[in-house]
Amino acid sequence: MKKIITFILGLQAIIAVSQHVEISGTAIGHPDELVRLICYKDQFSRLDNTLAITRTDVWGNFTLDVSVEKTNYAFLALGLKKGDFYLEPGNKYQFQILDDTIKGSIYDQMPLQFNLYATNSILNSRIGQFNYEYNVFLYENQRQIIRAKDKSIVNNFIEEMKRKYAVNEVPSEIYLTDYVIYTLASLEWISKSKPDSAILMEFFVNQEILYNNIAYSDFFRDFFKEYFNTQKFYIYDELITAIRSQQMAKIDSLLVRDDLLAADDQLRELVLITLLARNFHNQDVAKKDILHILSQLQVSAKSLENRRVAKNYIEKLTYLQYGSKAPQFELMNHNGQMVKLEDLKGQFILLNFISSTCKP
Repeated sequence: MKKIITFILGLQAIIAVSQHVEISGTAIGHPDELVRLICYKDQFSRLDNTLAITRTDVWGNFTLDVSVEKTNYAFLALGLKKGDFYLEPGNKYQFQILDDTIKGSIYDQMPLQFNLYATNSILNSRIGQFNYEYNVFLYENQRQIIRAKDKSIVNNFIEEMKRKYAVNEVPSEIYLTDYVIYTLASLEWISKSKPDSAILMEFFVNQEILYNNIAYSDFFRDFFKEYFNTQKFYIYDELITAIRSQQMAKIDSLLVRDDLLAADDQLRELVLITLLARNFHNQDVAKKDILHILSQLQVSAKSLENRRVAKNYIEKLTYLQYGSKAPQFELMNHNGQMVKLEDLKGQFILLNFISSTCKP
């Protein structure tokens, strides 16, 4: 990336209804290539979830069919390269993959580039236009954004972008509106146009948590990572002691010292979850202590969404960790024999990958 309803009678519950999405595309010169459609299970843990998988035909054409409930930040992957886009329920997408982004080493870090045509939506193009204007503004005004005491240039740009993009005239534009608002919120924050407490109150405390919007989670992750470094309502040793206790309540007792966080239980739960995840590789605490508390939150968090985020963090943090369960695989060994995970039951597994096309 970058920056780079239906109502039913009864309790006014909002139910998300899955809608069919058709995806087709062409990668000329890449027959029998693996194609995947990937989303995150949630925007905070960023745990990958493969929604559909296929292979290109002899001409490089492919089709994917999937049902989704809401707009998602998604990736189309060809082989090991992937590029991002926004996947909307009920839409049709056609991809024309640009060949020059597929070549070279996977370590080149160049994302998969493609031309994208959407039948019933302009969300991708609108976000692309906004991101372009946003990035140009950052590039051309970085000194004034960071150093200038007069924030009028920032404030004027924010108002202009809101008028242009955050229109919210139809339901399909809600994602775009939220995306723009929280991207611009990050600009207010980095420019220090407002104190952290004002940012926290305006965009987070007792506001809807936008679990499905990538711009919201981007800003959330960045803001709270720094918030705990600048707002000294607990000291580092207190946090380490609380984590080592394996008691969720002890960590929560540190966070409620902040009067703003104390006013919003659901937000504070999510803050706690992400705080734990950031400390998973902290050598001052044991990983098992972090996982124990996340397991508590997976079961007992007041918010169902927060339980899911905690569960996904556990899966992501333990994936391919030493001693963890090996992933399912079916691979050909050096003798030309197919080997599956089940064939190696009870054995220590070390996977090495080589290519017969590598030159000495």
